[in-house]
Amino acid sequence: MAMSDRLKKGLAAGAVFLGVGIGGLVVNDVVNGPDASRDDTTQEVVEAGNEDVFALRVGDCFDDVEAAEFASLPVIPCDEPHTNQVFGSYALPDGDWPGDESIGEGSIAECDALFEKFVGIGYDESALDWWTISPTEESWTTEDDREVQCVIFDPAGEVTGTLEAAAR
Repeated sequence: MAMSDRLKKGLAAGAVFLGVGIGGLVVNDVVNGPDASRDDTTQEVVEAGNEDVFALRVGDCFDDVEAAEFASLPVIPCDEPHTNQVFGSYALPDGDWPGDESIGEGSIAECDALFEKFVGIGYDESALDWWTISPTEESWTTEDDREVQCVIFDPAGEVTGTLEAAAR
C-alpha cells in the first residue's frame, strides 16, 4: 500500500499521505454500503461499514484503500482480520497551508511518540510500521482540516485484534 516509513525516514521524506478528499474528489467511491455501527458505551466499531475520516477514532481498524484521496473508509471491528489501525492523532496549528513536506516531517516526531505510547516500545525497536492520513490543501482551506491521524500496520500482513500494547 505504501512505502515503508523506515525507508522514508532514511530518505528524509516523512510519512505517507493519504489525503482527505473533499467535494468532487474521491468521496464515497472508496467504499459503498452502510455506515459502520459503534457500541454505544465503548464507541468501538461493532459492525463494518463506511466511516467519515473526520469521525475516525484512535483504535479504529480498516483495510487498505487504493485511492490516494478519500473522505470515508471501510472500518471493521478489530477482532476481524484487518491491515490498519488508527493509533493516534494530533492537530496542526492554524495558519497558511504548510505543505505536504512540512506536515510529513512533523509527523515523524509526533507519530513516533504516539506509537511508543500505543504499542509499548519505540518505533525503531518494533517490527510494526506506520503512515498518516493528513489534510490536503483543499481540505485545509475548505473544511478547516488540521488533524493528522497516525495509522499502524504490520508489514507482514493482516492482524486480528488490536495492536495496542502489542509489546507488553
